Amino acid sequence: MLTSGPGKFLAPTSLGAGYAVAKMLSLRAVDAELAIAQDFFYQFLAGVLLGFALRPVANMIYWKRSSSIIVFSTFLIALGPLGQTFRHLLWGTPLNDAFWSQIIPEVIAAIFVGMMVTFLLPSSQQVISPGFLWRRLKQEINIPGTARCWDADLPTCCCLLFFRSHLMKVMPPHSGQIVCRNFCTCRRFLRT
Repeated sequence: MLTSGPGKFLAPTSLGAGYAVAKMLSLRAVDAELAIAQDFFYQFLAGVLLGFALRPVANMIYWKRSSSIIVFSTFLIALGPLGQTFRHLLWGTPLNDAFWSQIIPEVIAAIFVGMMVTFLLPSSQQVISPGFLWRRLKQEINIPGTARCWDADLPTCCCLLFFRSHLMKVMPPHSGQIVCRNFCTCRRFLRT
């Protein structure tokens, strides 16, 4: 069992190796020159840190293998590639081929790590299934209230992102930061 004794250190290390191998192989498939520029050792260390961060969550919650793969892959994709995409959209940097050649291997590595976690860090009992999660989600979420929030907030966020990216294209460099600082200062002034 990889949850006690030396195995509890071996499993996150194996997860780190799996993350590094998955990322480097997917980088090699997408862009061979970018794979040469990446350092395997740093990818391995990032995977080991990821393994030690996921170990308490994987051990303490009684996931079935299918729900564990879904939850961990979604979690890692939301924190990694999706967060990077939103950051690029927010700052107005282009989503060109170089960006996508880095994001696609991140998604592949996140899905691979989500599958490896279930086997390397198994829980003692396997109770929580995807059906149970879906029933619980339907019971807890207020659909009309959530729809109202999305109806009001989503267009506002899209407009702000559009205007932010438009301002970054029209204004000279670094003036967007000045506009943001002035906007925050004006908001603080209006509150007082």
